[in-house]
Amino acid sequence: MQWVDRPAILFPLTNMLFYGMGLLAGIAAWLGFSWALWRILRGRPDWWQHAILVSWVGVYFFFIATRWVKSVRYFLPIYPALFILGAWLLWELWRRADGRRWAQALVALALILTPLTSLWWAYGFTEIYRQPLTRVAASYWMYEHIPSAGTVLYTTADGQPRELQLPLLGANWIPSMGAQTIPFTLPEEGTVTAVRWNYLRSASGQTETATIQVALNDQMGEKRAGLDDTRRAVTVPLADPIQLAANQPHMLEVQLAAGSAAVLAETSVITSEHWDDALPTRTLGRDPYSQYYRGLSTGAMPTTNPDSDQKRLEVYGWLEEADVIVLSSQRSIWSTPRLPLTYPLMNRYFEALFAEELGFELVAQFHGDIRMGPLHISDTGGVVGWGQQPQIGWPHPGWTAAEEAFSVYDHPPVWIFKKTADFSLERLVAILGAVDVTNVVTMNPLEATNAPNAMQLSPEQAAIQQANGTFSEIFNVDGVLSNNSFVAAVVWWLAVVALGWLAFPLCFVLFPGLTDRGFALGRIFALLIISYFGWLMASLGWLWHTQGTLLLGLALLAVASALVAWRHWAELAQFVRDNKRLLLLLEGVGVLLYLFQIAIRMGNPDAWHVIWGGEKPMDMAYFTAVLKSTTFPPYDPWFAGGYINYYYYGFVYAAVLPKLLGIVPGMAYNLILPMLFSFTGLAVFSLTYTLVYQSVSRSVSQSAIRNPHSAFRISIFGATAATIMAMLLGNLRQLALVFSVWDRASVMPPDANGLLRVIDGGWRILSGSAVPSIYPGDWFWTASRAITVPPGEVGPITEFPFFTFLYGDLHAHMIALPLALFALAWAVALALRPTKFSRLGGLAYGAVGALAVGVLYPTNSWDFPTYLVITALAILFYDWRRLGATLPMLGQFGVKAAVLAASSVMLFWPFWQNFGSGYGSVKLWEGSLTSIGDYLMIYGLFLWLIVTFLVVEFKGGGQRWTAEGWPSMPRSTPRPLSVCLACRASCSACWCAATKSPRSSSPSFYWRACWPCGVRPIPPAASSTPSSPPPSP
Repeated sequence: MQWVDRPAILFPLTNMLFYGMGLLAGIAAWLGFSWALWRILRGRPDWWQHAILVSWVGVYFFFIATRWVKSVRYFLPIYPALFILGAWLLWELWRRADGRRWAQALVALALILTPLTSLWWAYGFTEIYRQPLTRVAASYWMYEHIPSAGTVLYTTADGQPRELQLPLLGANWIPSMGAQTIPFTLPEEGTVTAVRWNYLRSASGQTETATIQVALNDQMGEKRAGLDDTRRAVTVPLADPIQLAANQPHMLEVQLAAGSAAVLAETSVITSEHWDDALPTRTLGRDPYSQYYRGLSTGAMPTTNPDSDQKRLEVYGWLEEADVIVLSSQRSIWSTPRLPLTYPLMNRYFEALFAEELGFELVAQFHGDIRMGPLHISDTGGVVGWGQQPQIGWPHPGWTAAEEAFSVYDHPPVWIFKKTADFSLERLVAILGAVDVTNVVTMNPLEATNAPNAMQLSPEQAAIQQANGTFSEIFNVDGVLSNNSFVAAVVWWLAVVALGWLAFPLCFVLFPGLTDRGFALGRIFALLIISYFGWLMASLGWLWHTQGTLLLGLALLAVASALVAWRHWAELAQFVRDNKRLLLLLEGVGVLLYLFQIAIRMGNPDAWHVIWGGEKPMDMAYFTAVLKSTTFPPYDPWFAGGYINYYYYGFVYAAVLPKLLGIVPGMAYNLILPMLFSFTGLAVFSLTYTLVYQSVSRSVSQSAIRNPHSAFRISIFGATAATIMAMLLGNLRQLALVFSVWDRASVMPPDANGLLRVIDGGWRILSGSAVPSIYPGDWFWTASRAITVPPGEVGPITEFPFFTFLYGDLHAHMIALPLALFALAWAVALALRPTKFSRLGGLAYGAVGALAVGVLYPTNSWDFPTYLVITALAILFYDWRRLGATLPMLGQFGVKAAVLAASSVMLFWPFWQNFGSGYGSVKLWEGSLTSIGDYLMIYGLFLWLIVTFLVVEFKGGGQRWTAEGWPSMPRSTPRPLSVCLACRASCSACWCAATKSPRSSSPSFYWRACWPCGVRPIPPAASSTPSSPPPSP
């Protein structure tokens, strides 16, 4: 439990610096490692001297620091290498400071302080072990101060009062039993004055009078006391005090006088937790629980059992029975708070215990600490004290505390609480009875780390969501746009076009490698920026997810775009004048795709069908919840008090226009589908146009290059073909289905030629003399289940973009298509970029790339790793073009790729924090294998194009495909093929499970990831420089 929610890297690094290495030595060591790594990445002449140490430290630390258990002792193997790097750092700094007095003085100070503070730090640690073990020290204290059944009261030679606990667990005294003898030994010479019986009560439970007599040597004492069923202390004074020698055996006799009521003598009841050692321990020949004290009648307190009403009743019984509560380590008290939803009762118990609200007071605590003169540093609590030990306890310590294992074995903290007269069961019930245990979520440590909030909204978030307003208050249900579909469709598209032009200046400077300078991507980019602004503000709680917040995001986008347009106005205006045909063409393609999908939705506008309805109710519920949510994560429409634990960002992206225009979700649903279809197709058209145009332009004359439209027609042809393949064509199973239907419609004999039967049946159907023998839904459904599987096995989904949009489920993978293409466009634009980045331009482009890749995880998680690899390869290609295949190039690529990956996660960290997966694994596929026939059915169209292209290359390339001619071959030829085949190979070799059963659509996810890559003509390795080089941002 102590490892729940411990951040990887940071937690072990902190423990190493504070408690494993010493602060200054640790800082020097890690600075040395960082500098050596930097020199390796930059390809400095001495890089090879550091390679072994840096590789060993880096790989080992990263591997162990990302495990579940990342104990500081596990990192001991890399300490020597780190200290060597730290020493090298200090020596190198001294060498480089030669001749500069102040620099040399600072380095000399570091050279002196680093080893000295490390030695002082180590010496301070030894103070922990110069003291008794905390549990032993606590045991000594308990034997002196925690009463057993009887206590001898005496004074020392200098008059100081002392107490000695008698080895008596308890007794049942009756007048006729005679005297009971109790042996004891004083630890020092003293004068005994009395004997106190700490817990006496009437044996009958009635109010009675008892006369207690004691005898010590020749001295007698007697006390008459009234007793009932309540325990009370009775002190019996000796008639005359008696002086006893130290370390000598003595015998105390006790009995009841004749006629006395029977008496029960009891001892202190001490609790212990089932994780920890019971205190006091056996010391100096004393056995605590057979001679002095008694534990709970039910045994140790099982504090880590799941909280429940039954456990609460048990807690009441424990505390009512106990006289002393001992916490002999931090195991339970600082572990249960790490699972607040599993242990609300225990956390309130510990909180009230340390606040002394339960009728127990903290009477003693013991913990070892690091002592450096008057400075006390508690490694257990991560706090410091000056001149005295710092107080630790509740609440549990923060990130500066050492891990539990660092102290729990040899100097654990111990807290001792003793019951006071203020204890009452009614007060206890009032405090702990107020804890709600009906919503306890039983989680194991791994589950608590993955989902610390159990996918539940906090009370504050729930209150905000509920106060957001009713449906009619949020949406303009009576507005024209919510009731007139024609007007809504027109206004919607005009808004899309306006957003595209608004973002175009930013795209113009970001994407100089694209022929249209990112014009077609502007509308995708605009909605991404506005949606991200609104989502981030609502996730951080700075602003609510309202129309006003999105309007603010729109205004910020407009301001940024206006500033860029003002700075690059001449180039921007010139580009628009020179490329107005291309821009109009792109606008035409966009509206054509939009109207095409509008026509489909007009034919099937309902969001549900009893058989072919798909999962539209889920999509509509999630979409409406996102639209209505004030904060993020959005509330779960089907789980009261919970939030949507799903990659929901696509609905946030799609919600921008409905919130800005005030359109109800039902109307918006049928407008979002055409918009996404248009976005996706237009992005495909734009990217393909760029690739074809730049490929063709390399083979024309220099005079033709000056005409930006010399390759206009062939580029349009290629872009149109790619758009049709990406957005309209599917797999060959549809063609096989048609042939099968035609074959069944034929009147020719079954043994006739198959092709002739197909032709005959097709003619009969087309001429109207026969009716297709097929269920109507199979016309579109069959192609999405193109892989044949054995009976009992779930068939994989072989969806493709046109099926996705035709079926109309507003799923995450549909919304992710334009966003994935935007990430792909970022990669292509980087690979084809004709100019080097300025410093600011590189940062801006990297930020957009991190946003483009990062948004894919909260939108459709499986797209994230795919496009992260693609964008990383684009970075590699860009650096290789500039620097060649050198070590510095690899170093720069590694740093940039790591920064891109980290930034893509950090930009959407609120989502990562709240998203939890109950199960995940990667394993070899154990089901049936795809047959060659099914494989060709799915990928036959693309494979035919790729193979045909390769045949042409082989035939026309001649010696280029030999070993000698390989360098002259266009370097880009194998790359897209390699990416597609690598994705397919990974899909064929393994499957990724998000639940305990295989996801039936896993091949479909990989397929959609590869699909946009497979429809593009092969680009050149480097484009020719345009006549008017575009500006660097």
